Amino acid sequence: MDENGEPIPYSILNPPKDITPAMTREWFPWSFPEYQSPALDAKQRYPRMTWTKESRLEYENKVEWLHQAKYGIFFHFLSGGEWTPEEWNAWVDAVDVERVADQAKEVGAGYVIITLGQNQIYACAPNPVIEENWGTYTSKRDLPMDLYKALKKRGIPMMLYYATDNFHMMPTPDSLKGKPGYEKWVEVAKWYSNHYGDKCKGWWVDGLTDFYPGYCLDIHNALKEGNKNALVASGQYELSEFVHGHCQPNWERQHKVVKPFYGRWDPDFGIQWQVFQYIGSTWGEASTAWNEQEIVDYVTDVIRGGGVFTFDLGTFDVDCFYDLKKYPTGKREDGSRIGPRLEIYPNQMEVLMKVRDRVKDIPVSDGISDFAK
Repeated sequence: MDENGEPIPYSILNPPKDITPAMTREWFPWSFPEYQSPALDAKQRYPRMTWTKESRLEYENKVEWLHQAKYGIFFHFLSGGEWTPEEWNAWVDAVDVERVADQAKEVGAGYVIITLGQNQIYACAPNPVIEENWGTYTSKRDLPMDLYKALKKRGIPMMLYYATDNFHMMPTPDSLKGKPGYEKWVEVAKWYSNHYGDKCKGWWVDGLTDFYPGYCLDIHNALKEGNKNALVASGQYELSEFVHGHCQPNWERQHKVVKPFYGRWDPDFGIQWQVFQYIGSTWGEASTAWNEQEIVDYVTDVIRGGGVFTFDLGTFDVDCFYDLKKYPTGKREDGSRIGPRLEIYPNQMEVLMKVRDRVKDIPVSDGISDFAK
């Protein structure tokens, strides 16, 4: 701490001048005007975490597996375009989870995260609460469960993504508009949590804000109902158990400023530092948009600094997920279907292998320089 009681960044990663803890988290809590609303001021509703010696030890033990993982991979498995339930089920049924689990093992991924759903209507798992209240916008196959079984054989934990703000963009009846819908969405979360139980090691939560007073806490508690040791991260840092880490679009700033300059534990909230970065030019994009050496160096610095790195990988067989705007029905001119893939594209595989080879012998760290010790 300096003379004013403010945290001082460690020298190990050569921090930029005037860096602050909030800058190392960068994007979240949402700082852009278009995302602002009175409900987003979580500090008015949720007190910052306070620790006893016992609760701190319990937390550090609970999060240790994530720290040891070093890095993991994330898949936006989303429908895109127009589907019938039959088409969606056929697509999900065709996914080869053994193949992607083999790839995850080969690249040294410490965990795998998959979306249950987000903003493209369909989910890749059953959920009776959705089916009873919104309709048949779920798959019959439980893809995350099958993925978990394949990953377990290879010793790789699974985490899940949960969107909290838009009901997956499903057509929503008037009776579920506003608070009644969000209360029902808490029930959706509870069902998923109890269904996956300790098979889900953690949740990356998107879009979380108080759509009614206490919604954020209700979602947080719902996702831990089936496994109290599951780690939950969201933009509401008073509730979060590791840094949400949503990257920002400016790569030059991202890979130079968003690093664990203060070490493993975020000094504002005391939680495990983590960053979530796409390899392509945006989410779900299958290119390698950034200089490969810069990516490898960035991941290396994050791990040396005590952080954890999550790669968002390409999932669509078009240049970019958002290129689906060119194909509003989700089909090409020849009628062939465009849909999500649960596999690592060769170009991104190459980058991940370089990361693996660079960091495999780097021990996990608290990110404290010898001088700081």
